[in-house]
Parts: sequence; structure tokens; C-alpha cells
Amino acid sequence: MIIANTWFPIHPRRRWTWSSPGDRSRNQIDFILVKQRFRNSVQYAKAMPGADCGSDHNPVVCQIKLKLKALKKAKRSTRYQFEALKKDEIGERYNVLVKKKFETLVAVTTAEEKWNQLKDCIQEGIEEQVSRKARKEHKKWITTKILDLMEKRRQAKHFPDRYKELNKSIKQKCTEAKKEWLNQKCDTIDQKHITKITKEMFQEKNEIAGKRKSGPASSCIKDKDGKMSIEKNEVLNRWAEYSSWCCTNCLSQT
Repeated sequence: MIIANTWFPIHPRRRWTWSSPGDRSRNQIDFILVKQRFRNSVQYAKAMPGADCGSDHNPVVCQIKLKLKALKKAKRSTRYQFEALKKDEIGERYNVLVKKKFETLVAVTTAEEKWNQLKDCIQEGIEEQVSRKARKEHKKWITTKILDLMEKRRQAKHFPDRYKELNKSIKQKCTEAKKEWLNQKCDTIDQKHITKITKEMFQEKNEIAGKRKSGPASSCIKDKDGKMSIEKNEVLNRWAEYSSWCCTNCLSQT
């Protein structure tokens, strides 16, 4: 912040803002503060000693030159539920639709025009066959019954007893629904990927556990007694022991 009425070289009578009883002393004790970034917008700032305002303080005025600009909102990109294309029915309808649209296009010669036509066909097929994602997505284990209870809780906001009862019920339902959803996901992963590790297995695993940010790398490792090893040689020896154990274990299983 800057003090605007001390920034300009003006006459002393345009500076003082308060006079003591009997006009024995005059002081500058009233200020106008402006942000540093708007300093160049201030044209002048001064006291008005001739104003008749019924006070022992002189009003301080400031002239600022502003240029207002309309801010353009960033265009939100449309998000679609592309997971639906993995379903056989929707995926097949989408492929047939895009193929028909592409076959009816006018023949072009340049690669850019072909790309634009193909892009339009894909975009139109997505808009017709794939539904859009909601702006505010709920947790995947949230059910319609829980959403109904949440709406009732919102309406009972001014009734503390009823609100507390519904809130307790919602927490209980959420815990049960989340537990059931996790069990179903784990059973699905076990049944589908019991014999082979695939990319879909890791995607479903990330859906359950979420993507976690890795913390800073650390060179510390625990020894056999559980104590933290910091020295470089101790860490390398411990890693060598662990690697040899892994190799021996893998050979014994095969």
C-alpha cells in the first residue's frame, strides 16, 4: 500500500487534515491508502481546508483514473463419459455411426481437409452416443437413496434434532455403501485378472486407491533390527541383501 496524499509535492495548506483547539498546531493524520499496483492511476490527492463539513478534520480527496476492462471467462471444455465406449452396445453403435458419417463425406485431396472431416465425424459421434459428465461428480459409491437423504437433510437445516438424525443416518449409509462398493470392485479384479496382469487391472486399482502424490525421495532404509540406516554403505548393503532375497524367493517359486 502507498499513502496517496503524501505522494505528491503540494502546498502545506493542502496537507494538514486536523487542527488542534485554538488552531495552535496543525497535523496530517488522515490518509488515503492505495495499492501499489494502482499508484500510477492516482492523479492527485490533497486536503480541502475550505470545505464546510462541521468537523475539525479537513476532508481528503483523491482523483483516480481508471480503465475498466471486461474480463472474459475461460471457456470450459466439455467432458464426456468415455468409459461408456467400453460397453459392447455403445461402442458398436459409435463405430457404425462414425463409419457411416465418414463414408458419406466428399472426397478431398489435402491431408488437412481429411483430418478436419475425420475430426468432425468423431466429435459428432461422441456427442450423439456418449453422455456428458456432470460438473460436480459424486463419489462412485453414492447411491440415489443417499442423495435423497442429503436433500432431506438440506431441507431440515432449521430443525436441529431432525438434521442431526438425518446426518447420522447419512454417515452410516455412506460407510455401508463404500464398503460394499470396494468389496465388489475387489471381487471383480480377482475374477477378471486372476491369471494375467493387464492395464485394466491397474486402472481399476487406481480407481479404488486413487492417485497418490509421491513424497520426496529418501535414501533412508531400515536394517534387520528395525533401526534407520542413513550411511551410504549401510543402505547399499541392505539393498543388496533384499535383492538377493527376492531373487532366491522367485527361483524357489518357479
